[in-house]
Amino acid sequence: MPTKPVTLRFPEELLEAIDKIVVSTSSNRTEVVIKALQQVFSGEATQPTPMTTPATTPDSTLLKRLEDLDVKISKISSVMEQLDSNVLSHLTQRVSLLEEGLSSSEPPTPTEAPSTPKTATKGQKRSRIFRLIKDFFFSSHL
Repeated sequence: MPTKPVTLRFPEELLEAIDKIVVSTSSNRTEVVIKALQQVFSGEATQPTPMTTPATTPDSTLLKRLEDLDVKISKISSVMEQLDSNVLSHLTQRVSLLEEGLSSSEPPTPTEAPSTPKTATKGQKRSRIFRLIKDFFFSSHL
């Protein structure tokens, strides 16, 4: 069949897809475009297969971005686990120190000394506990 020269403009992605088919079928652009147009006009054309879809479609771009996000989320999760471990270790150490302070038989300070030889009053014990808790939470090590 005789042909007539025609100038057409194609999007780069479409031209790249045509070139891939040219290489894989050892033909030329004209033959590939004519065959594709004949299929469209005869009703034989189907949706493009993934092999003929350009590599830079929005879907592939989104998939690449999703993969990048998965990597970043993985790194963040790892850092968070390490931080959780460090905080838990530090808090466990601080609680142990607090428990030691509460269970020690530390003599009362002169201002807390009972006026009678009896044991410390509830108010004095409470005062000591509050002081230990305050020291625990407001220490520079926390």
